[in-house]
Amino acid sequence: MAEASRLAEQGYTEIQLLGQNVNSYRDPSPAGWDFAALLGKVASVAGIRRVRYTTSHPRDFVKSIMDAMDENPVLCDHVHLPGAVRVVANVGGYGPALYAR
Repeated sequence: MAEASRLAEQGYTEIQLLGQNVNSYRDPSPAGWDFAALLGKVASVAGIRRVRYTTSHPRDFVKSIMDAMDENPVLCDHVHLPGAVRVVANVGGYGPALYAR
């Protein structure tokens, strides 16, 4: 969070969270944020207008991430899920109808 704040203070307006299975993130501190919470915290940094992330693992692409994206306009609504159609059919156990939402 300190890095996100520092970047915003330097005039950056977009942050890209990048990692192999980035949505598998779990905060090891007592706060214990999951990836959806991290997205919300980064999106709330003053001066940040867009937050993107890549690459998601379908196993960890859960409803709370979709809800965070739906509720916060700073979070870009692009999702990269490797594996194409067969993966989307069972994304996070919620199926294609919820994913398409």
